[in-house]
Amino acid sequence: MATIGNFPYPKEWVTEDDETIADSIRDWTDKEVIPNRQEFDEDYGNELIGPAMEKLFVEIGLQKMVWPEKYGGGGFNTPEVATTIVRVLEEIGRADPGIEKKI
Repeated sequence: MATIGNFPYPKEWVTEDDETIADSIRDWTDKEVIPNRQEFDEDYGNELIGPAMEKLFVEIGLQKMVWPEKYGGGGFNTPEVATTIVRVLEEIGRADPGIEKKI
């Protein structure tokens, strides 16, 4: 059994697609979140975090990931999507644990 941070998970459950999505989230966090952590914490009006979250949900496609393809979603609507979501949240939490409160 492998771990993601402190959480154990069966490594065989994580697919190559999960890792690809997690890599895109890691790129987003490395470019958009980590350099701006302090500013995000003090962004009470959501003027800075708003565009970063828009990129995560709209451009990267996190908001439509689980919707069926016939409705314009990514079609990840099987029980296996749980490991994808865990990997995505792990990457977001790696960048800034406080950002998960704003999601």
